[in-house]
Amino acid sequence: MSNPIQKLMGLLPARIDCAIIQSDVNRRYFTGMLSSAGTVVCFREGSYLIIDFRYIEKARQCVTNCRVIEQHDLMFQIQELLRKHGAKTAAVESMTMTLHDFAVLQRALEKQVQLDRSDVLSRAIYDCRTVKTPEEIEKIRKAQRIAEAALAETLNYIRVGVSERDIMLYLNHAMLQRGSEGESFPTIALTGARTSMPHGVPTAEAKVQSGDFVLMAGASSEDIRLNGTLTVEDYQTRAKAIEAQKPAKRVSASTNPEDAENVLDEKINTVWQGNKGDYITFALKNGAKVDKVAIAFTRDNNLPATFEIQLSGGGGQFLTVYSGTVSEYGKLISYPFKGTTASDLRIVLNDDRVSIAEVKF
Repeated sequence: MSNPIQKLMGLLPARIDCAIIQSDVNRRYFTGMLSSAGTVVCFREGSYLIIDFRYIEKARQCVTNCRVIEQHDLMFQIQELLRKHGAKTAAVESMTMTLHDFAVLQRALEKQVQLDRSDVLSRAIYDCRTVKTPEEIEKIRKAQRIAEAALAETLNYIRVGVSERDIMLYLNHAMLQRGSEGESFPTIALTGARTSMPHGVPTAEAKVQSGDFVLMAGASSEDIRLNGTLTVEDYQTRAKAIEAQKPAKRVSASTNPEDAENVLDEKINTVWQGNKGDYITFALKNGAKVDKVAIAFTRDNNLPATFEIQLSGGGGQFLTVYSGTVSEYGKLISYPFKGTTASDLRIVLNDDRVSIAEVKF
């Protein structure tokens, strides 16, 4: 990646001899150093990162485009650098700097340089950061891939009774496991009526109920910018389009797919068998409201077995609407749940060597 500090100094007018950067996000952008403190002092001839003892070792390892200086007396050290480079004018981040921080700089430097309090530095920084380099674009892509994979895993974790906070923690952990440095904003995981809050805070008290819609928003990169158009379509038109795209196959399975059709042949002696975590999925008529399903389970050892019934409204997200134990083997048993509109129904096995002989809606 080209030196962003050199690019910044090239954008500043000739009258600006020095740029002083203290905001956390801009300090990280220009040096690559993640910290809660530190000052970047930039000149056209060179640049410096003044940082305290807590970060000095890490800074010397990762910062390559600045000379790293351990902070002892910050204002005196800045004065010495200004004197070394013969600077007469220094620009500050007017769009992010507090009045207090500006007053501290002004008291220390006003006899040595003129502080430019206009937005010239902040706008130059904005221009630098707006146009992404190929390296930055690849980082955004990587962050998006991490977020997508973590979200896909989290969708399979969501079920009735799980709290918003647990969903949030699961998603965050899934992103960290895949290489994320952390969330770029607090993860939002809301369920039911609470999904109306764009910036709602997940709680341990709010739990997923049957038929709930779950909203999740999370990202693992600080520099993602989303641009696009949201198109709102008529529901019936969209439903017909989804129906037309559906494969002709009525049923599919995560394992032994060749036996999946056995559960619809009205024969109790032909089965589909799976183990813990396996599932069989049925394509429903789009927009169908389903509130029960009859299932005939079989198991050679007749030991109790647990299972889940999940529904999806499309998009690959399934929510558990029923969790239970097989009450009797070898006959169709009806399992009712809260009715809702769905495009797909899935039966998930929670034990090994369990078979399904028949399913009826």
